Amino acid sequence: MAGKRKLTLENSIGCWPIEKGVDKGRFGWEFRPVDENGKYYIRGDGKPFRMGGKRSTLEDAQASYYNAVAELEKLKTGGRSKPASNQTLEQWSEYCLTTLWPTAGRGGGELDNRRSILQKHFYPTLRDTPLEAVTMADIRAVVSKIDGAWDTKRNVRNCASALFVSAMQEFPDAIKQNPALVDIGEKPKRDAEGNRLHERRFLDATEREKLLEVAKGDTYWIGIYLALNLGLRRGEILALKWIHVDWEDKIINVRDSIRSSKAGGKVTRPTKTVAGNRRIPLPNRVISTLVDHKATLGKDQIFIMPSSLGARAAERKFSRAMEDFRILAGLCGSKNRYHEPLPDPTLQDLRDTFCDMMANEKKVNVKVLQRIMGHERVETTLNFYVDADHEDLAAAMALLDD
Repeated sequence: MAGKRKLTLENSIGCWPIEKGVDKGRFGWEFRPVDENGKYYIRGDGKPFRMGGKRSTLEDAQASYYNAVAELEKLKTGGRSKPASNQTLEQWSEYCLTTLWPTAGRGGGELDNRRSILQKHFYPTLRDTPLEAVTMADIRAVVSKIDGAWDTKRNVRNCASALFVSAMQEFPDAIKQNPALVDIGEKPKRDAEGNRLHERRFLDATEREKLLEVAKGDTYWIGIYLALNLGLRRGEILALKWIHVDWEDKIINVRDSIRSSKAGGKVTRPTKTVAGNRRIPLPNRVISTLVDHKATLGKDQIFIMPSSLGARAAERKFSRAMEDFRILAGLCGSKNRYHEPLPDPTLQDLRDTFCDMMANEKKVNVKVLQRIMGHERVETTLNFYVDADHEDLAAAMALLDD
């Protein structure tokens, strides 16, 4: 076959070979010369207009291509015409999901994710809003309602941005700006081991007692107790089984943790770091508490903190229980000595509180504390968990008077 040199052409409708060569259009159609006389034939990608072997002039091939593309657009939109700029957000979203984005090479997983985001976050309030009428305030209101991780807010914002970028390309005269360019704040920083940093809330002795008092008798009370008295991570508490307790040597073996899987959901895996796999000696009061707790649960229980059905407790329910406990204990909306607002305590703050208490109140050696906490690096223990408050600074300066 003569003249098979591939031309460098823009990959879009309207760009055709001006000499013998190959042009792949938006839907994978090819125009290929078949002989020295410049005859062309058109063939598709097999979905759904295969016309292989049909010889024609270049003009006839172009006309057939235009007709095939029009039929393909009609087929993929169910016979509907392309929405106009005054269509609702839902109508434009469905057109993008079923026609525009698939032909642009978006994969099925990405499309499913975008559909889920649109249905969950945008349809409840903006479903019937005309595309032209959606404002930055509307998108900001949607994002501000998300009570989740920064990554979730970013994904929601990016989905809306993709929706309006496509609209700006299709309707440049009507949609002239992208209302989804809202500020979602900076990405949370992480410590040396990859933990997200947050404004910490250390609980004093009175606050710790109140929290344990209101949680007493609840399924998740033992989890609060272990976080405050052993400094365990949330996932480690959820994965703890009675076989991990060595009653004779008074040791608890931290081997596993509940973590997110790539396929979705939560699975039991080894601790997040090598140092996290540790043996923690148990004080007598913790041993006594575990003995009483085991007697309350019964002999058939596997997990130290089981669900109501006896299986492993759910991570989300554990976190929600902590939210209820902190409200009942009156720990929300607190202020420090300078009348500055304090963050509401979380499960992570209970672990932080234990580490801070052991370092500042019990004066435990930092290397020993690193082993207890399961930190890979001592810098993590020093920089992100141990806090120096005003009393510590005052005591240090008072040494100058001696």
